[in-house]
Amino acid sequence: MTLDGTVLHCSEDADTLPALLEAGEIDQLEVTLQPKLIGNDHPKLTLPSSRQFELQSLVRDQGTVRLSYVSLKC
Repeated sequence: MTLDGTVLHCSEDADTLPALLEAGEIDQLEVTLQPKLIGNDHPKLTLPSSRQFELQSLVRDQGTVRLSYVSLKC
């Protein structure tokens, strides 16, 4: 599957985002962190070791942190 410029929003998705990362279909990754108390059963984002991303920006706004990463093409 090739996305060609499509924006995909994956919120707490356990299957789609990791599969697209592993397939090399993600060129830019934006992560929003919103601190809250949670238990042990929460989604985790693990980047495949075959892909490298570089932090492009970090923005703090009212307790939320937005991180923007760009894929380093190998």
